[in-house]
Amino acid sequence: FRVGDMQAGESYTFHLSNLLKPGSLFEEGCQPVMWSKTRRGTSGDGWLREGTDIAYYPCHDAGRRHCVSFDVRFPYDDDEVFLSHAAPYTHSDFLADIAKFPEAPQRSLVPS
Repeated sequence: FRVGDMQAGESYTFHLSNLLKPGSLFEEGCQPVMWSKTRRGTSGDGWLREGTDIAYYPCHDAGRRHCVSFDVRFPYDDDEVFLSHAAPYTHSDFLADIAKFPEAPQRSLVPS
C-alpha cells in the first residue's frame, strides 16, 4: 500500500487485519519491505526490509482471523512510500534475470 505526507524520524504503527493463516513468516523474523521515492532518487536503493516491533496475533474473533502490527520510521519528510509483505518480482525483473544466462534455451511459452 502507499503512504504519504509523513514526518521523517517519527514512528508510525500499522495494524493490518483479516489475515487468515494461523502462522506467519512475521513470527520468524520477516520484516515488511519499503520502497521510498526519495531514497530511490538519491541513493538508487529500491525495496528494503524495514519495520520494528513486529507482532502477528489472533484478532478478537475467537482466533479465526489474525493481525500483524509493526512500526516504521520513514527516512524523508513528505515522501511517497510503498509498503509490502514482499518485494514485487516484475516481468522486467524476470527478463533481466534470464538475460544473465545466455546459454539457457530461449523458447516461447506460447504454443505456435
